Amino acid sequence: MKTNITILTAVALLVAFSLNAQVAINTDGSAPDGSAMLEIKSTSGGILIPRMTLTQRNGISSPATGLLIWQTDNTPGFYYNAGTPASPNWIGIGGESDDWTTTGNSGTNPLTNFLGTTDAQSLAIYSDNTERMRVRSDGIITVNTTAAFSTSTLHTAASGDDDGITSNATGAGDSFFGQNTGTGSAFYGTAWGSGIAGYFSNGGTGSGAYGRANNSGAFGLWANNDDPSGTGLGAAGNNQSTSYLTTGTGIAASGNNGVYGAGKASNGTGVIGVGNYDNPVIGGDSIFTLVGGSGGAFTGASGIYAKVDNNATGTGVIGVGNNVSTASTTTTGSGGAFTGQQGVYGKGISSTGTVVIGLGNNGSGYYTYPTYGSGGAFTGERVGVYGYATATADRDDRVGGYFQDANTYARVGGRWDRTNYGILSNGAKSTIVKDLNENPVVMYCPEAPEVLFQDYGIGQLVNGKTHVALDPILQKNIQIDVNHPMKVFVTLEGDCNGVYVTNKSANGFDVIELRGGTSNVSFSWQIVATRASEEFIQKDGTTESSDFSKRFPPAPGPIDTEMSRGITINQKVETQEAGEIENAEKKIEAKEEIEESKNK
Repeated sequence: MKTNITILTAVALLVAFSLNAQVAINTDGSAPDGSAMLEIKSTSGGILIPRMTLTQRNGISSPATGLLIWQTDNTPGFYYNAGTPASPNWIGIGGESDDWTTTGNSGTNPLTNFLGTTDAQSLAIYSDNTERMRVRSDGIITVNTTAAFSTSTLHTAASGDDDGITSNATGAGDSFFGQNTGTGSAFYGTAWGSGIAGYFSNGGTGSGAYGRANNSGAFGLWANNDDPSGTGLGAAGNNQSTSYLTTGTGIAASGNNGVYGAGKASNGTGVIGVGNYDNPVIGGDSIFTLVGGSGGAFTGASGIYAKVDNNATGTGVIGVGNNVSTASTTTTGSGGAFTGQQGVYGKGISSTGTVVIGLGNNGSGYYTYPTYGSGGAFTGERVGVYGYATATADRDDRVGGYFQDANTYARVGGRWDRTNYGILSNGAKSTIVKDLNENPVVMYCPEAPEVLFQDYGIGQLVNGKTHVALDPILQKNIQIDVNHPMKVFVTLEGDCNGVYVTNKSANGFDVIELRGGTSNVSFSWQIVATRASEEFIQKDGTTESSDFSKRFPPAPGPIDTEMSRGITINQKVETQEAGEIENAEKKIEAKEEIEESKNK
């Protein structure tokens, strides 16, 4: 009976379908909604769609587009055919689907689940209805632009005061890390305007920028400025502002200590500098360093140039040797100040070379030196060479200047054996005059075993006698007593009985004719007297005396000297390194030409 009712109901429905364009299935007899071909209404049941497995679903022959089923396995859920009967495309509805949600996804497999496209189209990411980022189909990623260099993998664009890329790290990691295992650069930056090609900052104990290379022709960090007066790299330490030359340099470094270099090898050099690089006359491609290493090695028309600005008492170059811990400079400043067991050492390598040439008094540039060379040549308007001995008054051996050859030595402006000397030498004292043919000849000075002053004059007898008064200045500077008598020599210039000398003193002497004569003849005279001892006031206020009353006093020998040979430190010419620098520059130029062509 139940079977019959069901059949009758189905027949009734079919009749209803054929009689009406719309169908309503309900228990209250209401008509279907006008917009629906079929309306099912119930408060106690639902619609049960055909249920099948994935295999059964795929076994449906020519499924109609829009066909709906419930899949019971392999991600169960509603699936509909979004394709065609000939080429089905089953799409899941709700539940567990392949759609990416805005709240995150779980259970994904990076090999099969991804965000992107499966054809040759790029992926664009928007915000505020504006494209911000694009992953192009050729693998290039662009940010804030759709154009990029053909050699770029990631290209960002910024305008105004914005930064192209900003990286920040607060831990032990690197804010920015770049690595290249080929011939390219780990980081390459170019600034065409007034901006900075690359800016790195670290507020902790790390480095703002750290570059590392593992190739003899590569550079850990490379900077280049194409402007004729630009600076390649600017660096500032100790929280100082960057200072640079307006004419440009390779590096401009500022800090409590501008540049620090350490040569770690046993024969390493701390800093190597090359000037006049394009001048073949000085070997522009060569870098000269010392085989044994040094703090700095500089090559150029001027190896080292130093200048002090903003300090009227500054020192241009300060050098300290022999592991001395303290440098000595002048309070008024100088071009160079050097401290060591020997403050300054120089060697003229030419057979006619001069080691040191000095020009004083802000000379106009003209200086003199012997054509056959010398240890030093000094030129000044009033004093060419100045020497000063600072020993105190109780020091009995000092000299302002000392000169010596193989056999002859001379002390100039010194003190020995409680006596001050102008020149004290084992050579003859002499002068040079011209002979009748204008050739220079030598005239020798008379010398004595005592320190003597002489004077000459003309006198005349008046009725057989006269008094000769000595010059007051001479009187002050001679010593006349029993032990140091004055010697007087008289030569008559006329006929008389002869004369004798009496009443000799520092004031003068009397000349009297023999046998009571009364002649009025003239005569010439000469006196010789011992130089008086003298006291000198030193710069420190103390006094010292100079005893000139000695006869054949002891003399000093040559000053003790040490004969040392100058050490020739071999140089090594590093032309290969210069060539590598040139090759690197060519690489940079080539890359910049490519970029310029792209910009055009």
